[in-house]
Amino acid sequence: MLRSTPSDELSIETLRAIRFAQLARLLISESCNYPAAAPEFYAKISSNLATVPDLAIEKAALPFFQNKMSAPDAQTALNFFSSAEGRAISAKLAGTQPPQLTDTEENALSHFKDSPQGTALQEFLGNPQVLPAVVQAITSYAP
Repeated sequence: MLRSTPSDELSIETLRAIRFAQLARLLISESCNYPAAAPEFYAKISSNLATVPDLAIEKAALPFFQNKMSAPDAQTALNFFSSAEGRAISAKLAGTQPPQLTDTEENALSHFKDSPQGTALQEFLGNPQVLPAVVQAITSYAP
């Protein structure tokens, strides 16, 4: 059976709904706290982290997202994270660490994560090639 790949537009909308750029910045900034191995490299990342547009980060992740998510999976994730509850959850996941979810939000997120669409999204987010591609986009960025 052929899997339908989500369009670039649907993919970007979904990445925005899950606040992927914010999540990536958060994870990357945490690793920049230990620059002893390559201070120049981490300085470049740190200086570009706040200025690189979300779209550049999202485009760096796009091929990995489209590799893991089908069009229906992406639409389901977009619908969940575009709902009032999903927006609140994504805001908390991309904000405080550890996120402070309510019991209701925790249950909703757990239910989504247990779905085939949630599993596909987790596989995308857990792909060890995604953040290096984003870091490359950040270090290459020139306003």
